[in-house]
Amino acid sequence: MPSEKYKLQILEVAAHEMGHAYIGHVLGLEILEIRVRPGIIEPDGWCALDTSKITTPEHLRSNLISLLAGCETSRAWSDERDRHHDEAHCDFDIQKVRRIIATDPWVEGVTEREIRHEARTLVRSHWTTINWYAEQLAARGTLSL
Repeated sequence: MPSEKYKLQILEVAAHEMGHAYIGHVLGLEILEIRVRPGIIEPDGWCALDTSKITTPEHLRSNLISLLAGCETSRAWSDERDRHHDEAHCDFDIQKVRRIIATDPWVEGVTEREIRHEARTLVRSHWTTINWYAEQLAARGTLSL
């Protein structure tokens, strides 16, 4: 039986993934899969978006917001529980956002700070729903939106 600490880790990963998924869904992106699973050391998870449907600058901006929404959800989840938020868990998402901002002409002039602010605002306004879905994801291992 998993320890309480491990159960919290699964819930934290589920919250992060639901941040990506739910905010992406709200912004009109198609979510292909949302999953969390036990890992050898700690649980892992992923949220797969249908990136083939990112065909406009608006879709790309929504994708960037969704990427950082996972990080903002992790931060909110940790803050709500008085736990330390480890930004290192967000490194992959942050690096991906930075790479897109630096190289894609569709987002010329857009800043990471601006995208993060939009993600934080959306996460806060949808927090109750994201949190509810995160609990469902943690319990089931997979969800569809």
